[in-house]
Amino acid sequence: MKIFRMFVAVIIGLGLTSAPMVFATADKEEMATKKIDDKDVIKMDKDVVKKDEEMVKEDKDVVKKDEDMVKEDKDVVKKDEEMVKEDKDVVKKDEDMIKKDEGMMKEDK
Repeated sequence: MKIFRMFVAVIIGLGLTSAPMVFATADKEEMATKKIDDKDVIKMDKDVVKKDEEMVKEDKDVVKKDEDMVKEDKDVVKKDEEMVKEDKDVVKKDEDMIKKDEGMMKEDK
């Protein structure tokens, strides 16, 4: 009985290990029977090159837009800095006015 079980186990083991080899061999044979013309390969390569060129063009457009956005951001920063400077001038004027008002109030007393 043990011998029979071992025999069955060996048969099953061989079947499991050889099955993938059979399918892999079949795929290789199928691929070998398909012939691809050089013209088809060249056409596929040209299509790939064309798609790559389109992607490069799109990337250049994105870079250009990004550069424009950076320029706009720099302009905004410059305007903000000018506004801060103006605000500082206004604050200084207000402080000067407060000092004058305090001086006038002291004179009134």
